[in-house]
Amino acid sequence: MLANRKFKTRYGRERIRRLMRMYGLAVPVRGRRRNGRPHRGRIWREASNQRWCSDVLEIACLNGEVVHMAFALDCCDREALATVNTPYSTSGKEIRRLQRKAVFARFGNELPAEKGPMAVGQRGHPHLAGDGDPGRRS
Repeated sequence: MLANRKFKTRYGRERIRRLMRMYGLAVPVRGRRRNGRPHRGRIWREASNQRWCSDVLEIACLNGEVVHMAFALDCCDREALATVNTPYSTSGKEIRRLQRKAVFARFGNELPAEKGPMAVGQRGHPHLAGDGDPGRRS
């Protein structure tokens, strides 16, 4: 640990955390929010292109700027299909662009003859944006 190396001590991780909490130096631990609904679904699939998932995250840069990144994964092999990066908050427009990029990266110009993959996303703002259906073809 950095404190042990800097001060040449051999304190345990929990002791250092406890002291940091006592002096107000520790970052508060956020508890996991639960909505009372247990997760009983199965995300993993036996073959590719049966189910895709997506998520959005923010990356804080050292210069104070924030980069918003959305990505799509195949639930079978966890392959990253596409990403969309913006300097502003991700909206439904970027999610639709992400979906188009993922379909093009996986299938090219030819759409699959059978039913396409099921898209699974978070139920947050970008996926439920009021400016249209994210799964709609433009």
